Amino acid sequence: MDQKELLDKIRHSAEGIEIPEQLTPQSVEEKLKREAQQKKIQRRKIMIRWMEAAAVLAIVAAGGTQTELYKQWKEPALSSEADMEKPVAEQDTESSVQPEEVDASGEFKQADSEEELYKTLQELEKQTGSYARGGDVMLLEESAEITTMDAGAADTAANQKVTGEADYSQTNVREAGVDEGDVVKTDGSYLYILKSSGSVRIVDIRGTKMKEIAEIQPEKLNESIEDLYLDGDRLMLVTTGYESSMEEAESDMYTVNRYQYTALTVYDITEREHPEMTGRITQEGDYRQSRKNGDYVYLLTQYSPSLGDSFEDSSVMPLVNEQKLAISDVYLPDQTSQPDYLVASGINIQDPENVISSKAIVSGAADFYMSSDNLFICNNNWNDGKSSTEILRFACEDGEITAGAMCELPGFLNDTFSLDEYQGYLRVLLTEDSNGESNSLYILDADMQVTGAIRDLADGETIRSARFMGTIAYFVTFRQTDPLFCADLSDPDNPQILSELKLTGFSSYLHPYGDHLLLGVGYEAEEETGSQTGVKLSMFDISEPSQVEELDKYVIKGASYLPSDYDYKAILADGEKNLIGFVCDGEYLVFSYDEEKGFQNLLTYTMSDWEYWDGDASCRGVYAGDEFYIVDQDEVLCFDMNQDFTLTDRLAWN
Repeated sequence: MDQKELLDKIRHSAEGIEIPEQLTPQSVEEKLKREAQQKKIQRRKIMIRWMEAAAVLAIVAAGGTQTELYKQWKEPALSSEADMEKPVAEQDTESSVQPEEVDASGEFKQADSEEELYKTLQELEKQTGSYARGGDVMLLEESAEITTMDAGAADTAANQKVTGEADYSQTNVREAGVDEGDVVKTDGSYLYILKSSGSVRIVDIRGTKMKEIAEIQPEKLNESIEDLYLDGDRLMLVTTGYESSMEEAESDMYTVNRYQYTALTVYDITEREHPEMTGRITQEGDYRQSRKNGDYVYLLTQYSPSLGDSFEDSSVMPLVNEQKLAISDVYLPDQTSQPDYLVASGINIQDPENVISSKAIVSGAADFYMSSDNLFICNNNWNDGKSSTEILRFACEDGEITAGAMCELPGFLNDTFSLDEYQGYLRVLLTEDSNGESNSLYILDADMQVTGAIRDLADGETIRSARFMGTIAYFVTFRQTDPLFCADLSDPDNPQILSELKLTGFSSYLHPYGDHLLLGVGYEAEEETGSQTGVKLSMFDISEPSQVEELDKYVIKGASYLPSDYDYKAILADGEKNLIGFVCDGEYLVFSYDEEKGFQNLLTYTMSDWEYWDGDASCRGVYAGDEFYIVDQDEVLCFDMNQDFTLTDRLAWN
């Protein structure tokens, strides 16, 4: 049965049933448009979501109600003006506050059988409520409760480090040496661009004129490309897709089976004009994240098992390369609240047809952090009015994934920058809210046991950004002003606050910038109220961690939106090349920094309305040699940096 026939049958089953106003196609479409503007989700993802919403909408018309399926607890919105007028409590930041007894660590256990796993999942589903999930069996009957799910990947953060060995930019990544997929890649000779239409274009930039030389389409029509990786003469695409089938259970009643999967496809691009597929693996579940360390890609998906009234009517094991995982590869943490799995696989790009190892953990996931040795999976919990963060550690070496340890700490993470591993210790920054908001820094060993901590920092404020640099941590909290804290973590048992610099506004992103400099990108705000007044660049002197100083700031008055708040890969920050690039309120801006003159605005490119509303989240600035390129989903602009960023070429697609 093809997709059109399937949808026709669904519509036929729903004829004569009044659709609630909020679930009409027009309302759903408007909601999706608002989400696109507010979250800046890439156009290709919106299209897939609309197709899914259309199918679910027709099912809901048969009598379903709309509830929330997957809810991640997020940081509360900025306090009201009345709250913000309250004074910020003065903090003693000169000494370390050792932790109270925190029973943080826990263990993984393996399920003994699929039947035991089924019973565990049934109990979790009872706790969270019955709902339909991707891959579930959905009966089209009256009083059926159908729920939609938006399982987009949570945006994570970056730590770009260009070595200078090649004169071209690299993806802004969270951990030096651990690559991340993106919508644009370059090797200095070619651009590899994910278009809004869903294909990848290879553009030759070696001559005076840019030239498209190849196009790669997804292997299947129902697939959407999510991310690109580039490694020499290999190009890797991460795609998502789904397959649906329908069976008639009774008259005018149908069973819809939906299989959602993620694929990694590897291409040999030795001949750039003729890419050749060399291997492909599939993994069941919705794409969450991926990382690449050397020759190994680690693929993470969220799998929702199909739970029927009995074990025989259920499907509880995810598929990797169309093979069920072994029960010994499925783990249950001490505590979990989600009847879903996070599935992780390691793949060698030299032999992409074979999966080295796969593991599944019954858990949700809000944030991910991967160091050179370990994968950390973070899940937000909310119980009895208190938030906590569950952190799971998996060792990753040459594609092998091994369960390590886990812990649960009070509070919530701002983003993936709030975690960092250094010399076997994990450092974590959290905002706690059990007795009013305060902030804490924890250091944990390889067994996820707390060795030292600083607690009760900056009462009434929340962490807005962080950057760990060796034994030093820099982090920003905010309510009315922006304290930039500097902490010495050289002694894991006794971390110490070295300094606190109070400024107006706050930095939502911190980035090392050359020797002894730290770049802050964020927002200016009024000192008395905390109300935002514009976008701000700050440059800090960190040569003396105990005396951090703001050297210069540049305020874009009235500006209010940075896509980099949701995707750190949208920022180009290269201290060696002395380039800072990002999108702000529909303009792509390029800056440099001079010790005497401060920030210098080198380029302001005004994006079209379409680019602003649909493409700015995936707009990238890259450089190769003396050329600077602004790349969005449907055009490439080339600027000569030696001629004051003069526009020299433009390549556009319809």
